Amino acid sequence: MAYFAAQIANEFIRRGNEEGNPCNPQKVLKLVYLAHQLNLSFFGSPLIREKVEAGRYGPIISSLYSKFLQMRIPLIKDEMDVPSGATDLDEKASDVIRVIWTKYGHLSGVQLGILTHKPGDAWDTVRRGNAIGLSSPIIPDSFIRNDFEERMAVKANG
Repeated sequence: MAYFAAQIANEFIRRGNEEGNPCNPQKVLKLVYLAHQLNLSFFGSPLIREKVEAGRYGPIISSLYSKFLQMRIPLIKDEMDVPSGATDLDEKASDVIRVIWTKYGHLSGVQLGILTHKPGDAWDTVRRGNAIGLSSPIIPDSFIRNDFEERMAVKANG
């Protein structure tokens, strides 16, 4: 099941606040992206309803990005409003969020940005227009999934 990006963001915001490690907007965006990527790879389905775009400075989810621009705050203390009709996260989604937070929650937004902005990755491919037939800034879920799988293959072989 796919959820609103704000629902996933709220889980990371809540975890950060509970642990005394509040998130800045960049960190939340990257954690949501990584959770979406993990879900695509392990379960073959998107975690978020929104599409990921190749923004100027990395992969973004427009609905979150625009809210963060409006907030203009360095650290996010309050959870975001979630559209009506949102369903509670299932156990699978909660597990994905937990895994991503455990692995990456200690990193800064800048460090997460480095992880998601590598030459040749999905963001770079779409941003630079290297993908044949792509005319929009949307990063296809198949590209996002492939990035995760390639990163895991490199770790296994390296």
